[in-house]
Amino acid sequence: MMKKNNLLILAVAALGFAACANDETTAVNEKLAESNAISFRANVNGLMRGIDVNQTWLQNGSNGFKVRATLSSSGDQYFPETQYTYSAGTYTSTQKYYWPQTEALDFFAWAASGSDVAHTATYEFTVTPNTAAASQSDLVVACTKNKTKAGEYDPSDVYNSSAGSKTSKYGANGVPLNFRHAGTKVTITLTNGNTAGLDFDIRDASICNVKGSGVFTFDPTTATDNQTTTSNGGATLALSQWETSTVPTTTNYSQTITSLTTLAQDWILIPQTFTYATVYSGANVNDPFTGPCIKVSLKIKNPGSDIYIVGSASGENDGYVTAMWPLSAPAPASGWLPGKKYTYTVDLAGGGYYPANTAAGTGTALDPILDGAEIKFVTVTVDEWPAGDATGVYTGSTPSTPVVP
Repeated sequence: MMKKNNLLILAVAALGFAACANDETTAVNEKLAESNAISFRANVNGLMRGIDVNQTWLQNGSNGFKVRATLSSSGDQYFPETQYTYSAGTYTSTQKYYWPQTEALDFFAWAASGSDVAHTATYEFTVTPNTAAASQSDLVVACTKNKTKAGEYDPSDVYNSSAGSKTSKYGANGVPLNFRHAGTKVTITLTNGNTAGLDFDIRDASICNVKGSGVFTFDPTTATDNQTTTSNGGATLALSQWETSTVPTTTNYSQTITSLTTLAQDWILIPQTFTYATVYSGANVNDPFTGPCIKVSLKIKNPGSDIYIVGSASGENDGYVTAMWPLSAPAPASGWLPGKKYTYTVDLAGGGYYPANTAAGTGTALDPILDGAEIKFVTVTVDEWPAGDATGVYTGSTPSTPVVP
């Protein structure tokens, strides 16, 4: 019998992006005034932690980001990919590049927090997340288009509101850049819906059988300017910009945990589609579950007891048993979208399923770990009152000798 377990999926916002153009090199006039050098003001949605690229990360030491510029009119390169780092409120480059007198420019920028990301071509990145969550990298991208030294007309500018005036002055103030996360963030929360009846000892948790690599390709021909959105809102990055069809669905990502709580790290994984699976790959013993899933190494006891319901004090795998919960894809995308965060809440009290066919069930149906483990009583009866042997009849109001009937 298959038992349903609560696998609550919460899609939490985060967002996509858009961008720029082509190749060719233009000379730089080093004699131009320093204030005319191209600089940037960067923003990343959400101040998150750890391996995330956020504003704190961008501003730290030599991190920063890389930018290339193209002419808005032709797509020809104005300057090649250049490192920009933070100092005193703006991001500037060691090699200075200056604004053209009248031409508008498009800018494409990116940053990555680790070696998971390989920049394989001008607008192409191969991403292979480390199997350990704490070592995974974040890739962010930004694009802003049609910017000039003088800036753009801003009708809200109270100092100069005449039609056609250009008041932003990017040459002096720096170009705003809004970065967006290209990957997907996944979080697992473990709960115990039966705190009065079950104690859990958990060692690690894993996300298994998902795509472990992908190629992200930014398309400058269809990109739009995304620098105006500076909070968690706006358009989602297109899943079609990720290519994962050649990658086997076998990668497992794990974390060590020591308490029943939200796991210490979030995973930053490859955006992808997947199918919710509910059966083993075959009906034979040890045929595995091959669909995307969450696995938890656990032991289960009754509160106050030293006797294990599931697992043992020691032995193979240190006595831990692997419990599995099929991973469902959040609608309507049938998978994980770029720039979004998904939180899976797993109620361990359901017990989960064995990750391989145990033959305890029928055919390929998943075998519940706690199925039948609860102590319960079904056939309960109470004796009737049968007649005893006759012992005689007492007569009179005072003690007397019984008279045999």
